[in-house]
Amino acid sequence: MELHDSVKNLLTYVEEADWCEILLTTYNMMNLQYAPVIEAAYAKGIGVIVMNPVGGGKLAQQSQVLMTLAKEVEAASVADMAIRYILSNQHIDTMLIGLAKVADLNDSIASLDRGGFSESQIKRIDEVFADIKGQTSSFCTACKYCMPCPEGIDIPAIMSCIQDQRYWGWADAASDRYGKLKGKKADACVKCGKCEEACTQHLNIMAEMTYAVDTFRD
Repeated sequence: MELHDSVKNLLTYVEEADWCEILLTTYNMMNLQYAPVIEAAYAKGIGVIVMNPVGGGKLAQQSQVLMTLAKEVEAASVADMAIRYILSNQHIDTMLIGLAKVADLNDSIASLDRGGFSESQIKRIDEVFADIKGQTSSFCTACKYCMPCPEGIDIPAIMSCIQDQRYWGWADAASDRYGKLKGKKADACVKCGKCEEACTQHLNIMAEMTYAVDTFRD
């Protein structure tokens, strides 16, 4: 049974679905929302398989921010930290790891051999991720109230690139994604200010467009 529903509904399903033998759900360092469901399934004797343990590949991208954390908890890489984070949860039976090349397979096996983290290491990982999420929560929420831009700029898409670069440290991936955006980019901003008037977060969007131009140069 693969579940994509609210935590509240899934907890009800787990309690009522006595026919269920295995539950497949997403779970990783970035997304812990289904932790209560995983714990409930384990308590009911339902097997738990986790997908997206490396965040759909995001946690395998180069990030100095996350690599600093990985070194702190004695992980070989961010991807290694992600896999071993899953191994540290006793309520999870196995995980589905995406592999693009043979090296990914070898690295994953090495992570399994290293085993899970201590409680203090898990606590530190959770603290750092909670801090980053706290910072991003006050940034762009992609509500799109700033749209449409009179100049045809996809403001939320550019703000998303800035968020990944600034808070998560995914500089190369964010720059690559920015370069592939269709239509006009941040350099087309004429600073009319209409986006800032509509922004629910009261962000200085015009300054962020300048930041994007300076940060994501070809």
